[in-house]
Amino acid sequence: MSTKEYRHNHPAERTNVFTQVQTVWSQVKAIAVPVELTIDEKTTDAALNRFGTDLLDGYDLFILETMKKEGINNIITDDGDFSSVSGITVFTANKNVINTAESQEKLIVR
Repeated sequence: MSTKEYRHNHPAERTNVFTQVQTVWSQVKAIAVPVELTIDEKTTDAALNRFGTDLLDGYDLFILETMKKEGINNIITDDGDFSSVSGITVFTANKNVINTAESQEKLIVR
C-alpha cells in the first residue's frame, strides 16, 4: 500500500497512529526540552556540505546540523542512516543496525 493510499483510504488506522504519536510526543516533552530547528541559509549551506560525506537525506541533514549546533551527540532513532554518521551515538531498536554494529564489534548494550 502506498503512503498516499494509507493517508486517504484508511482513516481509522491513521487516527490510531495519530493518537499514539500524540501520546509519545507528550512523554518526550515531559522528560526533555525540545530544540529549535531553524532552516536558514547557514543551516542549509552546512547541510549541503555534509550531503557529500554523510549518507543522509535532506531532513536528516537538517536534524544533524541542529544536533551539532545544540551540542547534542546522542540520538534515539530507527533511521538506519544515522548509524553511518561518525561522532554521534545512535540508540535504536532497528534490527539491521544492531546486527551490523554487532558484526563490526561496535555494538554497545546498555
